[in-house]
Amino acid sequence: MATVAAMAEWIRSRFRYGPMASLPGITAKGTFHAQAGVCRGYAHVLRTWLVPVLPARFVSVYVPRVAPQDFHAVAQVWLEGAWHIIDATGMAELNEVVRMRRF
Repeated sequence: MATVAAMAEWIRSRFRYGPMASLPGITAKGTFHAQAGVCRGYAHVLRTWLVPVLPARFVSVYVPRVAPQDFHAVAQVWLEGAWHIIDATGMAELNEVVRMRRF
């Protein structure tokens, strides 16, 4: 879990969060090269890194205090017999997350 957390922290510390930084249709590769985006891009980059070594997926969630108030995107990784939510943006309080849909 420490390695996964370090990957999320790497994204959080280097990417610039902003609604105008991530256009519809942008890929994980595009977000990585721009090092900017919204939660969707952050989650896609983290999931893309994880999939070659661990089961991981993109998940839409609701989080009460995330602004702007809309769905929020996170990654989920299978570790130690359970799915764990990882928010590469650091915006979500994980105990408040309600999963809406996984992809």
